[in-house]
Amino acid sequence: MRHTLTIGAALLALTTTAGARTAEPATTAAPQFRHVSTAGTGCPAGSATVAITPDGTEFTVTFAEFAAETGAAATKADRERTCLISATVALPADTSVTIGSIAQRGFASLAAGAWLHRKTTYSWSDGKNLRPLRSTVKGPSDKPWAGTDQTTAASLPASPCGSGPWTFTARIDLSLEAGTSGPQGRSAAGLDSLDGSLGSARPCLAR
Repeated sequence: MRHTLTIGAALLALTTTAGARTAEPATTAAPQFRHVSTAGTGCPAGSATVAITPDGTEFTVTFAEFAAETGAAATKADRERTCLISATVALPADTSVTIGSIAQRGFASLAAGAWLHRKTTYSWSDGKNLRPLRSTVKGPSDKPWAGTDQTTAASLPASPCGSGPWTFTARIDLSLEAGTSGPQGRSAAGLDSLDGSLGSARPCLAR
């Protein structure tokens, strides 16, 4: 199933890439997203488009195939979709940066009694996985959904110190549960787009 979100005219000024970008030096005068990639059943190769603002402080991923569905013929793979978004962040020396926010927008066309479960897990490349953030939508529903995760110590902590580059990852898991709609109940839901932004930079404490 394909469900796309049209990018507005404001994104025409963004640098757009559908695959790997040419490597750039890690050093930078200000924190920047340098490269963003996607992988997973919800974002197979060629199905997601990445746009990074010219100043490197924000990015948008637009999905064409991040959708799950239930129904008589739906398999577990149809009901569960995932995508790992990896963003390379370059920093000035002896600096750490926060992620300002991650905003997700999608759709949910759910039969009465069906459920959409969304789980997002964030981590930095120092290996620390954070407690997943979860949300649900209960059917009946036939409208868009949106969710934004703001900077907090529990959900979007600061990067490791140093020029890196460091990789910030967001793993998004979407699953549909037929619930009381039964195995014949037809529901569909997905993720249209994700926006990420850098937060505040701060000097690292002397060690």
